[in-house]
Amino acid sequence: MYRQPQITAPAWLNAHTPPLLPARHSCPGLQAWLLADYQRRARSGLRWSDVGPAYLIAVQCHRACWPSDGDGWDDTLAEHWEAARGDSRLDWSQARSIVQEAWHAIASLPGEAPATRRQ
Repeated sequence: MYRQPQITAPAWLNAHTPPLLPARHSCPGLQAWLLADYQRRARSGLRWSDVGPAYLIAVQCHRACWPSDGDGWDDTLAEHWEAARGDSRLDWSQARSIVQEAWHAIASLPGEAPATRRQ
């Protein structure tokens, strides 16, 4: 049975503004990846308000949902997307691919982002 993901995220990541690197930062690799990925997507016309909510969901739910396929996480996150998307112009199928790419990036980082650890 699918377990509801624990929703946590680093304080510097929100769906409304791109993150800025604080002086003492605990996730520089994650932040660097997010900003680089956003810059790549911005060249095709996407705004932070489009992709920020997908990045937030990816970071919030990484440990609870990835790498498993099925087990109900897709339907649950699709519902979460509808509630959390704000001004995003993306539908879930578009946001889902961003979430999955972010999960792969998070998994490849040395160490693990603090917000993705299970409590």
